[in-house]
Amino acid sequence: MRRDMLEREVRDVLARADFMVSEPHGLRSVSFDFVARREGLIVVARCVQNLCAVDGDSAREMKVLASTLGGSPLVVATHGPAGKLEDGVVHSRFGVPLMTVASVSDMFLEGVPPYVFAGPGGLYVRIDPKELAKARDAKFSIGELAEAAGVSRRAIQMYEAGMGAMLEAAMRLEKYLGREIILPVDPFSASRSESVEERPVREVGGLRGEVFDSLGKLGCRVLQTVHCPFDALTKERENIYFTGIVADPSKLGEKGMAAFNVAKIAGGQSVVFTRNPPTKKNACGSAVVGREELERVRDPAELKRLVRERGGAR
Repeated sequence: MRRDMLEREVRDVLARADFMVSEPHGLRSVSFDFVARREGLIVVARCVQNLCAVDGDSAREMKVLASTLGGSPLVVATHGPAGKLEDGVVHSRFGVPLMTVASVSDMFLEGVPPYVFAGPGGLYVRIDPKELAKARDAKFSIGELAEAAGVSRRAIQMYEAGMGAMLEAAMRLEKYLGREIILPVDPFSASRSESVEERPVREVGGLRGEVFDSLGKLGCRVLQTVHCPFDALTKERENIYFTGIVADPSKLGEKGMAAFNVAKIAGGQSVVFTRNPPTKKNACGSAVVGREELERVRDPAELKRLVRERGGAR
């Protein structure tokens, strides 16, 4: 399946599952394809044919973006180094959860979560430690369970402590006990709990440097992006601005649209800063602010008011 076809299919699945999905940005070499939101769940998604297409830098940027938005990153792929990926299995690529489109459909449309995750050496599942402990306390010894599962006594003790089990061993154990002990996998749990360290702000010159410096003086935290359709995420307390920087006026519409498409789904405002005084105050939904105007802004409240006045519907 071609990458563009895969993206359309994933978009369709999420839309049918009542997600709001940002529009295609049409840009290459970016860390994500779209942002989707359903109630409190925000997903920063990327679709690739082979999971190897996701490198460490783009995965890290996905995680930083998702963490800033209070969401989770997700890669949807069809193949890996060993061939076609199995449905119902959660893989991981540089700490970003990765699944097939069928797995995404099962989880969000059918309400059937994945139960298997890939790890070093094979496929694993999570065993309910309470159910296992109950079964053992009732009539089974550690030795009996270890023999039935084909693992060591130490492994049974580690299962009770919450360690993942090889799929085959867990299935043998479940059959022997005559009860369901395998738990579903939450593909987003690890990314929600992971603390993503932000890299130091790169030294930049020109218009970008001037804009970032002015925003910093207002008390804003600027998270520069490289593989995104916008140039930075600007945070000031609870306010998030999807920030574009445009020196070439012909690029204003493209940058404004890309930032607005994400902002309206993820929650936040979009703004594009220009070198010269803007001839229009809104570009495809994004507020447009000139560099000199930004320098005259006195405090974060004034910046918020300016962006809200000029931003909005296309």
